[in-house]
Amino acid sequence: MFSVRHLTRCLERGSIAVKRAETTSLDRAIRYPVARASAKNDYAPRLLVAGTLKTSYASIVAALIESNGNVSEAARAAGVSKQYVYEVLGRLRSLGYKFRGFPSLAALGRVFLAISRGRGLPENGTAVMLLKVYSFKSEELSVGVYVVPLGTRAAWLLQGLSGAEVSELLDLVPAAPHYDIADLRLREGERLPRPPRRDLDDIDKAILAKLYEDFSHPVSASVPGVSKSLASYHYRRHVKPLLRLLLDTHPLLMHARPLLMAEIFAASEEWMATLLKARQVYLLMPKRDPLSAYALLEVEDPYAFLKSVVEARRGRGLGIQVNLHGYVDPERSEKPKIPRVFLPAHHEEVSS
Repeated sequence: MFSVRHLTRCLERGSIAVKRAETTSLDRAIRYPVARASAKNDYAPRLLVAGTLKTSYASIVAALIESNGNVSEAARAAGVSKQYVYEVLGRLRSLGYKFRGFPSLAALGRVFLAISRGRGLPENGTAVMLLKVYSFKSEELSVGVYVVPLGTRAAWLLQGLSGAEVSELLDLVPAAPHYDIADLRLREGERLPRPPRRDLDDIDKAILAKLYEDFSHPVSASVPGVSKSLASYHYRRHVKPLLRLLLDTHPLLMHARPLLMAEIFAASEEWMATLLKARQVYLLMPKRDPLSAYALLEVEDPYAFLKSVVEARRGRGLGIQVNLHGYVDPERSEKPKIPRVFLPAHHEEVSS
């Protein structure tokens, strides 16, 4: 038998322990029960904690994304030393974050986004990302991004997506978390990035695959049987011009927090390009018409977010309108990946 006093003390200790656990991540902790398959295909629940970036870390991450992973340029842009940038990188890695090298999809071929209501989308060698979205209209949406390689007809892909709403995209671009979206200011002459198109050979594909697994992977060790000088040449001439930096925020889930899928309309391409500095934008997917885009947003409070956007449009001339579609399920959605058609033969994909 336990006394009431004893039970009260136990509950108080448990409450304190929970509060401490909730404040041990970077800023705020969000807990997700994660099912992870064991070797016997049985599932064991696992509790992982992932949080949002500290402001000081976010500025370094933003500079790294804008410099496509160039540490010297990132340090100069952020006004810190290279050593501090490396310290932040090490700290983020220890917390489960990973930087992945990710190519411009438009440099590899034509990019399409498909939205299907009521049925799934095909998983094939051209798939970049497959999402499950719970819309605010109480629908389950399947969303997929695909790349048709250069020189390949898109008809066969579009035939497989019959019944889905399909849009051609300009690209899929990671954003750099600088400013709140309501505080963005128009930058005259700003344009969305358009890297040159590139046919990849096997050496290029091997380098891309290794940099996707970990951007810090030495390029010279990417291709067995290829000299360091040849690998470096392929990296500089073929891979680096189309490479971007993608922040992977969770070792298992698509993202550390449930993302919102949105459709965004801009008054000009300058405004659309300015969105790449918004801290709420994780991935921007501009359409061929650069005045509209799909986006994956990190938003804590949708009501407060929409209110701030409306007030900024009315009071500060913000040239952006946001329509929220719904929440992305982080457990049933896939991280952005390099499609299999752009991986070297016999390459085993690594997603963690």
